[in-house]
Amino acid sequence: MIKNWTPLLAGFCAAVCQTVVAETSILRLKNGAVLQGEVLRERDDSLLFDLGFQVLTLPRAEVVSVEKTGEEKAGPKADNILAEDVYFVEPAREPLPVDKNVHRVGGAVVQVQTASGLGSGFIINKSGHVITNQHVISGEREITIVVYEQKDGGLEKRVFPKVRIIAMNGFLDLAILQIDDPAAETLPFVPIGDSDSLTQGQQVG
Repeated sequence: MIKNWTPLLAGFCAAVCQTVVAETSILRLKNGAVLQGEVLRERDDSLLFDLGFQVLTLPRAEVVSVEKTGEEKAGPKADNILAEDVYFVEPAREPLPVDKNVHRVGGAVVQVQTASGLGSGFIINKSGHVITNQHVISGEREITIVVYEQKDGGLEKRVFPKVRIIAMNGFLDLAILQIDDPAAETLPFVPIGDSDSLTQGQQVG
C-alpha cells in the first residue's frame, strides 16, 4: 500500500515527465546525515526531495539547512508534458460507500494488454494518460488499452490499439502511458486524493 501517493506521483511526474533545468541541493539533517539531490517541492512542514533513485518526504523539523550547489542538470523530455498538468488533486469530499465509489471512478479503470500478458491501470486526465505498473509494459513493443463502459445495463468494450509509453520508473514500478486517440478526451478519469491531508484513523473510501 502506498501511504504517500500524492507526493510520490508528484515526484515521479517531476522526475520523468517534466522538461526542466534542475538545481542540485545539499540537505543537512538533525541526525547528522547529508543528502544531495533536487528539492521537488517545499511546504511549511515538509520537503519533497529527489535523491535520483528515490523520492523522500522529509519533515521540515528534521532539516537543519538547504544549500544550493549551483550545479544544474537538464531533466528528461517527454512530449513537453508539465508535471502539474498530468494529474488533478481532488478537493476534500465526504466519504462514500464502496459501491458508490466504484460507480464514480470504475469507468476510469482500464485493462492493459500486451503480447505477454494483462495488467490494469487507471486514467488520470482528459489527455488519456494512464498510470500502470512498469513491469506490465517493460520490454513490450505493442500495448493496447481496453475500456469497459456501462451502457444499457451492460458493459461495452472499447479498444484503443494505439498507446504510447510516456515514461517508466523501475524503482517505483510505475509507468505513464498515453492513449493516442482523440476519443480519449471523452473517457472518465480518476482525480488523485491529497494524502497529506489524511489523519490516522480516518475513513478511506
